[in-house]
Amino acid sequence: MLQTETAIHPHGEENNPKDRPSPTRGTGVVHRLRRLYVTASILLMNVLIWGILLNLAAYMVLELSAKGDVSSNPLVNRYGAAADRAFPLIYPTLSRPEIDKLLEEMWSRPVAFHPFTLFKERPYRGKYVNVHPAGFRYSENQGPWPPSRDKINIFFFGGSTAFGYGLPDSDTIPSQLQRILNAKLQSDRVRVYNFGTNSFYSSQERAYLAALLAEGHKPNFAIFLDGLNEFFYIENVPKYSEQISELLDVVVRAKPRPSPLSEFISNTPLIRLFRQIGSTGNTQAEHAREKLGNPNVLSEIEMAYFANRDVIQRVLRTYLANKAMIEGIANSFGVRTVFVWQPVPSYNFDLRRHPFPKDCKKMYSAFGYAEMRKLYEDGAVGPNFLWAADLQTSAPDPIYVDMVHYTAPFCRILAEFIANHIAQDIETSESVSLSRPSRAQ
Repeated sequence: MLQTETAIHPHGEENNPKDRPSPTRGTGVVHRLRRLYVTASILLMNVLIWGILLNLAAYMVLELSAKGDVSSNPLVNRYGAAADRAFPLIYPTLSRPEIDKLLEEMWSRPVAFHPFTLFKERPYRGKYVNVHPAGFRYSENQGPWPPSRDKINIFFFGGSTAFGYGLPDSDTIPSQLQRILNAKLQSDRVRVYNFGTNSFYSSQERAYLAALLAEGHKPNFAIFLDGLNEFFYIENVPKYSEQISELLDVVVRAKPRPSPLSEFISNTPLIRLFRQIGSTGNTQAEHAREKLGNPNVLSEIEMAYFANRDVIQRVLRTYLANKAMIEGIANSFGVRTVFVWQPVPSYNFDLRRHPFPKDCKKMYSAFGYAEMRKLYEDGAVGPNFLWAADLQTSAPDPIYVDMVHYTAPFCRILAEFIANHIAQDIETSESVSLSRPSRAQ
């Protein structure tokens, strides 16, 4: 049998490993900590280097995608090939680069704060879109600010359809209205100021007019184009209210400020790229799943949801209350008011004519407009209310540049409709103003 040899100490004693001198426990702990520190440092350095490299790569991808046709054009992003097919009909006088530039200017502008309406259109200077610091969009042959007392001044209020989303300055309803009225009256005295603001509805328009009057800017006429957004803000709470409320909580210290670190991380190119990929992927998936039969037909569940009579009645009560308050304010300043109920794709329109018909019927307006029509026919909305919601039924295509905003030819139809109803009143107003000596207020 093999036997394990036992080491003999030089002095004759067995060399037992247990009897060997061992490093102190403290030295072992330091060694382990040193190894842990080196490993962690290498790991952190690799994370940092890879984080920088990945963010640089993400930044390059974002920059390159921002320069591409698809990512720079919001309608192509949303509607895909349908937008490419529709562009020649919607914009027959513009090249593709010009269309991309127009839509980039239109949809890339953030709003600015307004003390009474929460927000307004931010001042902007572009090739197709120009907004004055006072908040109005420029029209063709734009009048001065403040308005000249020697002109017949019209303040035009509404949402993004009044502003003219998707159109150059000269093609909006207010711009074409000014051109048509001056032609009808054979003068150059009418000046229309386009205070249309994205997402505005009657509550904000009431506050906007009151603020302008309080500043001393009194028009001869105030026109309000409404209907679409009334049925989006059914709780009578304007857009961005939640964000402004949260910001106010921070300002008054009812809530801690957001962590700078979390804000920094959320804005890194890599995180932004992930968000963009997720958003684009969802949009493309929707297009891939989209199979339209008859877009005019709603399911029973959708009909039950959007035909909610309580919601519709609440919306109409809010609008009529705002209309009455606007009239009261305007009358006290000698301002004539005109209220126009605008066309929407969800009401009395064959969506098979629409370039982007998906979901156009899924709005409360699909049923709320019929209720407003009854009020109009009963004379419950007053003589200064114009029903324009049926103009699209006989108008030539295309009518829409996207889901809800109008083409330039249809804006002209709306402008002519309004002009035909108010030209006589404006002519009377002009003759009265000319017969009176000019005096400062």
